[in-house]
Parts: sequence; structure tokens; C-alpha cells
Amino acid sequence: MKNFSRINFLFTFFFIFAALSTYSQPTSLNENDISFESSTTAILVGQDGLIMKTEDGGSNWNVIPSGVTNTFNASDYFTYIEYFGMVNVVSDSTAYEIERTISIVAGDNGLIMVSEDRDLNWITSPTGTLENINDVLIYNRDMIFACGNNGLLLMSSNHGASWEVIVTNTTANLNSISFSEYDHNDPYLNAVIAGDGGTVLVSNDNGATWALALSNTADNLNTAVITNSGLMIAAGNNGTIIRSSDAGLTWENAVSLYTGIVYDMRYLNGAEFDIFAASGENGTILRSDDMGMNWTIIETGNTNDLFALNFYDSQNGITVGENGTELYTIDGGLTWVNKETFDNSASSEKKSSDIKLNQNYPNPFNPSTVISYVLPFDAKVSIKVYDMLGRVVADLLTANQVSGTHSVSFNALGLSSGVYFYRLNAESGNQSFTKVMKMILTK
Repeated sequence: MKNFSRINFLFTFFFIFAALSTYSQPTSLNENDISFESSTTAILVGQDGLIMKTEDGGSNWNVIPSGVTNTFNASDYFTYIEYFGMVNVVSDSTAYEIERTISIVAGDNGLIMVSEDRDLNWITSPTGTLENINDVLIYNRDMIFACGNNGLLLMSSNHGASWEVIVTNTTANLNSISFSEYDHNDPYLNAVIAGDGGTVLVSNDNGATWALALSNTADNLNTAVITNSGLMIAAGNNGTIIRSSDAGLTWENAVSLYTGIVYDMRYLNGAEFDIFAASGENGTILRSDDMGMNWTIIETGNTNDLFALNFYDSQNGITVGENGTELYTIDGGLTWVNKETFDNSASSEKKSSDIKLNQNYPNPFNPSTVISYVLPFDAKVSIKVYDMLGRVVADLLTANQVSGTHSVSFNALGLSSGVYFYRLNAESGNQSFTKVMKMILTK
């Protein structure tokens, strides 16, 4: 593929939100989980069927109508490249490629919903169970796992369209599942599940079979993570934090003065050490920078329970919780600020590069598609479509627009199949900015 195309695919992709409405924070609904797609795009889920999405790093959130009132406990994203056409191994090129995303949310009464169009539409997936589902993990599009109450473990190999039951040999509620990163030298993935009553399940065959481990605790374990090196850590009630450095065979207690509930934990993959952050009761954040052996209590200034946290990278993260609580960090979890403070900081650093021109959807298309984009400021906007020879084939828009998310439709009924380019030009004051993306018309 030409360099022009490679550069285009580095942009963050955002899609239309015609059915979305702005959600005015704060809210009284509990927010139970958050997942990142990119540095700016994330979804959070919670009470009463709540699904919310941000495409600007958390400054603004939009409600996605789920059509249900079930409590959602978990969410996950997976982005992959789908290739079409002939592959040229010598030149490492393809006819064209499309970035796709699978989004999954899961919750009470066996409910799992799947979206494959950037969270625009959600389809209820038949799970065959009424047990509450507490966690969901997308390892890849053909390996999706969900765990829940009464020893429930489900696996899907078809993008979440159907599910099969995996035997766990336990009736404990299973609360969290984590997989190791793929290692080219070892085709078998390690995995860990944490559950009530000190239940720990481990797998070393890609999640096909699971064995009960001796965790040496009877406390409920609410969260578990596994690092690239295979270190496993689980945490839960009464400040319990346990770790295993031998693939789950033996477990030891970590050192912490915290005695409350640990709800969620994340592995940050620090430059020198394995760094972990965890969220808990009464606005408490825990952090370890020595491979989970010792934990420091970080006061956030908030007293609401923090049910989940997640990080896009080793520095930038969000924690969510009780009564619509959202706290933000840009230093790896050392300090946390509320939404108002975060917004003020973010607005002072807004740059022209924050203009987002998204991949048209659908793509490839026939004959109509939608182009969406995000303006961080008011601007005079023009959008034109070009063919491969650089000729203008459609003038879609010339208008003054306010900051925010916008979209425009393109109908290519009179055009022939092939590759086209759409260009957005935005003028604000004495500055002009241009973004270009590729799209494919197939008839």
C-alpha cells in the first residue's frame, strides 16, 4: 500500500452518532466499567442499561440508547484490520484494508449486546443463560470470553453471535477474567479468573480448560490481571491482594494497609517495572510500582465507591463509579482530578490537530455512505470528493459550523467502482487545516 494510505489509517476513527444525545454530567446512575478503543474514544456502562461514549478523551459523553434496563457490569473493545483483494508478499501490500471494531457490553440476567458498527447499533446476543455476567474479554474476534455467577464461563468464536459453555467445575460467582499477551515462542496463552470465596481458576491452553488454584484466601476476589511476563494478581474484599509468579500454581499475599473492597485493577506495563493501579471503596485508588508486592493508598478527594478503572496507556486513565463518578489521571494514577478540573486543563491545551476526520461508514459502500468529523472549534468547513486523478467529483459541503461532531452523506450513484478520496478543509481565523481520507466504492 502507498505511503498516502498508510498515513490515512493512522488517524483515529469516529463514526456517526445520529441516535445519540448529550448526557449532562453528573448523573445519579452507577457507572460500572470503562473500556478504551483509542486515546480519545471510550465507552462506559452501568445501571439501568447505561451505555455512554466519549470521542474526546472524556470531556464530553454521549448516551447510546441500549433499549434495556438491565444493569451492565462489563464492556470491552477489539479493533482489527480486515484485508481485501490480492496480497503482495514482496511489497507487503494489499488491494485495500479496513479497520473494524467489535464492542461488547454484558450484564445482569445473561445479557450480552454486540456492536460491529462503532457502537451505533447494538444486537442482543443469545447466551442461553439468565445468570448475571460480571466480566467480558475480547482476546481477538474469534476468542471472546464472558464469566458470571454460579461458575458461568462462556466462549464465542464468531464475533459474539453465539456462545458455548466452558466447564469450570465450580459454582462460585466468577467476577473477572484476564489473558496474557500472545507470545510467538509459546502458542498457548495463560489466563486467570477471580471469583467469590477466594476462587481462582487458571488456564494454560488458551482458555479451553481451567483448573482451580489454591489461593489461600476465602475473601471474595473481584478482579484479576495477568502481565506480559505471566505474573498474576487478584484482589477483592477486605483489602485482599494476592499474587502468583508461577502461572497460578502458588499464591502469596501482597503488602497493603488498605482494608476496604478492591473492585477493579489494571496492569500499566511500566518502562522499568510492572505497574498496577486498582480502584476501591470511598474514592480510594491503590498503586504498585514493584510488580504488585507493595501497594500505596492514593486519596482522590472523592468519597464515592470506584467500581472500575482503565488506562489507554501507562499514563492516561479514567476511573468510574458510584453516582456517576468519573475521575481522570494523566500521570499513571498518581493523582486524580474530577471532570471539571480535567476539562479546564484539556481546554487550555486544545490544538488544531484535534480535528478528527473519520473513516466513512460503511466502507466499502454502494452507493451511499456517511462521513463524520469532529471540530474542536467553530470553523468554515468544506468537504469535497476526488477521484484517483485528483478531479472533484462531488462538492458535499461549504458552511460555517460550530464545534462538535458533524456528518454529511455522500451518494455515488452516478460514479463507477473504485477508490476515491474525501478532503475536509476547516478555516478558523487566519488558520486553515486540511484532512484527507480514502474510501472505496463497490458496485
